[in-house]
Amino acid sequence: NVATIGGNAANASPSADTIPPMIAHDGVALVRSRQGGRTVSVEHLASGPYRSALGRDEIITGFLLQPSAGKVSDFQKIGRRKSLAVARMSMAFTVDREANGTISFIRLALGACTPTPGRMRQAETFFMGKEMNERTLLEGASLVAEEMVKITGRRPSTVYKEEAVKGLFMRMLYPLMFTAE
Repeated sequence: NVATIGGNAANASPSADTIPPMIAHDGVALVRSRQGGRTVSVEHLASGPYRSALGRDEIITGFLLQPSAGKVSDFQKIGRRKSLAVARMSMAFTVDREANGTISFIRLALGACTPTPGRMRQAETFFMGKEMNERTLLEGASLVAEEMVKITGRRPSTVYKEEAVKGLFMRMLYPLMFTAE
């Protein structure tokens, strides 16, 4: 599990680039040991920063992701440099809309700015059944920032991170206002 997607997941780094997109696609890890196999939600592979939920004798043998036909997905990150940047903040989403433009499915996952990558369930709930418009997006961006702060607590970097996560959210989802279902 080294230098692979499985290794990236098993390492449990908060800034792992592969984890938020897999969470946004309801990813499940296939885990094996001598005693047998099991499945683990990718979101629950990390029990803490750099602490894997895998047993010492377990390895990841594969991943299952939900099909995304008709859905729109994206992953972006903020890093200190352009190439080989370690994420300071990352976000992934998967969205599906009804013919009338209302959101029928959404997964939002943050990475790097929280102790472990994870879904922003409060924001997901807020978006269900709503139209993709500027007001809704601005409210949703604030909810993502609030949810992040609930997880991390207030720190000196919080003022920056709140605005950065809102900006990243808007950069990713704002273009969806101009695309048809």
